[in-house]
Formats: sequence, structure tokens, C-alpha cells
Amino acid sequence: MAAGRPAHLQRRAAAYYVRFRLPKNLASLLGIVEICRALHTCDPKIAKSRCLQATLWFRRTIETLNNMPSPSRHDLEQSARSFFEGLAREIDGPRKFDTTYFSEELALNIEASNDRIRELDVQLVTNTFDDAVKFKAEIIAGDAGMPLGQLSDEQQLYTQKLAARAEREQLEMLKHLLTKPIQPFLGNDAIFSTAPVLSIPSAVPISQTFEHGPRLDHLVAGYMESMKARSLGHSHMDEVGRALGWFQERMGHDRDINSITKADVRLFRDDIARMDGGMRGKARPFEKRLTSIAKNQIKSATAIKYWRSVQAFFAWAAAEHDEVENNPTTRLTLKAKKGEQRQSPEAYSAEELQLLFSTPLYAGYQSVRRRGLPGTCMKREGHWWTGVLMPFTGLRAGELSQFLPDDFIFDADIPHIKVRRENAAGKQVKQVKNQSSVRDVPIAPVLLELGLAEFVAARAKRYPGERLFRELRLGSKDRISDGMTKFWADYLKKFGLWKPGRATHVWRHTLVAGLRASGVPEEDIGSFVGHKRNTMTSEYGGAHPLTRKAKTIAQLSYGFDIVSLLGGPWDPHRH
Repeated sequence: MAAGRPAHLQRRAAAYYVRFRLPKNLASLLGIVEICRALHTCDPKIAKSRCLQATLWFRRTIETLNNMPSPSRHDLEQSARSFFEGLAREIDGPRKFDTTYFSEELALNIEASNDRIRELDVQLVTNTFDDAVKFKAEIIAGDAGMPLGQLSDEQQLYTQKLAARAEREQLEMLKHLLTKPIQPFLGNDAIFSTAPVLSIPSAVPISQTFEHGPRLDHLVAGYMESMKARSLGHSHMDEVGRALGWFQERMGHDRDINSITKADVRLFRDDIARMDGGMRGKARPFEKRLTSIAKNQIKSATAIKYWRSVQAFFAWAAAEHDEVENNPTTRLTLKAKKGEQRQSPEAYSAEELQLLFSTPLYAGYQSVRRRGLPGTCMKREGHWWTGVLMPFTGLRAGELSQFLPDDFIFDADIPHIKVRRENAAGKQVKQVKNQSSVRDVPIAPVLLELGLAEFVAARAKRYPGERLFRELRLGSKDRISDGMTKFWADYLKKFGLWKPGRATHVWRHTLVAGLRASGVPEEDIGSFVGHKRNTMTSEYGGAHPLTRKAKTIAQLSYGFDIVSLLGGPWDPHRH
């Protein structure tokens, strides 16, 4: 701190602000440790004057708060719990549903509850509450011993949050009692977890809601086993597993499958489309994955895939088990959101490829820890090779990340790379997207000229039995390519080459675009990159031979001499 500067005066860049630390008793009461306020000046004299005024205000405020018999956070939470108990009792009463339209009325009640929950979620995020929540907050504050308007701003906000959370929990309880009345409500909000829980209200005619049939979790387990027997891709299995896992969370793992109604699955379908894309890869329950903020929701194509997984499960269950009486997903479709277009990574142009191969990683970088800074290091190591292999092989990042040195066959008539689940000893150690992904990819002559064989041999000697690209970490399950994707996303952003989807998948699009521009038939392009073939005839005779694939890659041209741009052929003294 500069000499002569008041104790609470701080400076950030050229602007001044004040910073006051609250006494411990008030800090615990208000839930904040300090108060910072901008002084809106860069002039030190004006700042000192305003700091003095702010200090006097702070001292008066602290004295007032110390003398005020204000409720603590604990008092407010206790009051909120009591308020919630009253809300719980409100819904523990008979609901007269017309038996003729039972399913429709049940669905309307649940849909209305979900709509209000979404409104409350938005209010809790934005800290802007409607009159209904404020009214409840007045009751909670009054029960705690002080009118809401006499609480501090922080306490008022916290009380309104408690009111919104209490109402939200009441609605969650209502949904539970309508759909799973036999099971006790355990609660979703920690504040109210000690409140009494309810079960089996007189509201729902149990004879109408629950029939005798197989348990949901038993059928899901059987369905997943049937999928394993079909040798489906690991990523597809994970996708189906996630969708059915969320479905079991919503319905209850031990739910009688015949008790699941069209209203149940319709609501689940709608909520799939509201999942937050930012939750991908995070361990969160389904209800915590939902968002009402449209821009944060998953893409329609992803939501539709999840929904179709649920539909496929019910179709299998109804076909394979006579005890399953109906398929509630029949004729329920999930449509793409209006105006949403499928995003596909834009392939690199020849100019962009030349720019990429002129960046420090390829033109000379500072060190292995500073690959984005210009320097004299020209070592062709793992990061270097991933960016060169993908545009000439069409390999997925997940495939490339798992390669072992013995997946590269250099001594065959046509040197090639084996994309497979097994290692050379036949043990399954890797994952592939689907059966079509298992393939042989010919090695383009340009890769051999750049020294691919020498790189693989050196890695195999130095790190026997380890992954070829060991410096790029593996993710888990369907996120195997995490390390490679993160590296390339960051690197491309640094040099202005990143766009949505342009981390690693862009190279597959670039290869396909290049082959298509060279007049290669779609059938040959699909076989080369491992796309699934959709006709019966295409399944006859097995995969395209390597000779045909070699002719395919021989037609690829990006319009410039890539070997020269990358520093010439392999030189053991330089590379």
C-alpha cells in the first residue's frame, strides 16, 4: 500500500475502490465476509475524499446492524422449514380426478408443476423473484421475527431464495405423490431434507396407477445385455446407457413398467430437450441437468438420439416380454427446435491448412512446453504427428488417441493402420464407435516421406507397450479423445482457426471434402473413413480391399506441397 493511502482504499489498474471487512459476528449472520464498492474515479485526491465518506457510512452501518435484533441464517432456514411443512400439508389431500380422463388430468397437473419449476429455476439463477415468491418470503421473515423490508439486502435476497426453493420442493413433492405414491418422498433440497416426508396419499387411485409387471431396472439390464451381444460400438452403448439411466431416475428404478403412462414418458421426452449442454461429462442427477435457458440446452439432434434410445428400449421390451402390456412411447416424436440447424464443422480451405502448417508447432517452436511460441525446435513428436495424420487418414480423435505402435503395419505390400478393439495379442484393450469403424486405413506416401515409420519405431523402443500418443491423456467412456480435443481446441483458438466443432473432427470433414472435390465416389469415401453403410448390397462381400482404399487416398490433393511446407522429408539429424 502506498504511503498515506487510507486503510480501506484500494486500486485496481487506474481505478480506485473501497474494501471493508465485516466483523465475524456480522459476517456469519449475513453470509458475506467483505464489502467492495467502486469509487468511480482515477484521481487519488477524489478517491481519498470518497473513501472517507464511505468509511463513515460503513461504521454507522456496522453500529446499526450490531444493535439490531436481526434473525440469523439459521433462524431464517428454520422458519423456511416450518413454512415448507405447511406447504407439504397443503398437497396431502384428496384430488378428485375424473376416472374417464385420469391420464389426461394427471398429465396436466404434472405439466403445470414442471412449468412453475422452470420459472422458479430462472428466478433462482437471476435473483429476480415474482410477487408469489415475495409473498412467501414475507411469511418466512415474519415467522423469524422481523418484517422482510427491515432485513439487510443480503438477508432479503436469501429469504426470497428460501421461499422459491420451498415452493419448488413442494412441486417436486406433488409430482412424486402423483406418479410414485407408494414410495416415500426423500426430498431434493438439503434445506428441507429434515422436513416430514409423505407417502401414499388418498389423492391417487392406486388401482388405476399400478399394475403387476416386470421392474424397470430388470428390463433395462436385459436390454443392455442384448445390445452387448450385437457388438455395438462403445460410444453408442454409453449413449443408450445414459438415456435409460436418466429415465430410471425419473421413473424410479423399481417401477413396475406397466405403470408407466404416456404422460410420464411425454414429460420425460420434453425434459430431455431441456438438458444443459454444459453438464456433459459431469456427475449430476437428471433433475439438476435441466435448464430453461434455451441457448444452454443441448442440440435437438442429441436430444432426439436420447429419446430414440428410450423408444427402442420400450419396443424391445414389448416384443420380448409378454408381461409388458403396451409401449407408451408409440407415436411420441421429438422434433427439432424451430430455426435450429444442424451444425457441422466447416472443412479447412487450402489457405487455412497452409496457415495451420505455418504455425510454430510446424514451423519451429520454443520448447515442448511452449509449442505455441516461435522457436527453433523442429522435433516431430506426438502433437506434431496428430495434426498431420488426421487430414490424410480421416481418423477420429478417439481412434488416434488409443493407437499402439503395433497398429501400424509398415512391412505389408500396402502399409496401413489397423483401427481395431484388440492389440496384436488379440486382447480387447480399445474402444471403437461402431462395427463399421473397425477398418484398415492405407498410409499415404506423404506420411512415410515425413517419417511416420521412424516416429513409430522410436516410440515403440522408448515406451514399449504404451500408447503411441502417450502425451495426450485419455478421457473416460465416450470422452476418450478429451486430451487431444482440448489440446487442438486451445491451439486452433490461439491462431484464429477455431470455430464450433473445429477441434479435431474438422479434419475428417476436410478429408471428405478433399476427396469429394477430386471426384471420388461417395461409397469409396465412406469406406475409407469408416462410415456405416445403409444398403443390403453394401453388406455383401465384406469391406473394401486395401488396394481400392489406396487408390482412394492417392487421389487426395490439398493444392500445395505439404512436405516442403513442413520442412522437407524426415531427417534424423533434424527431427
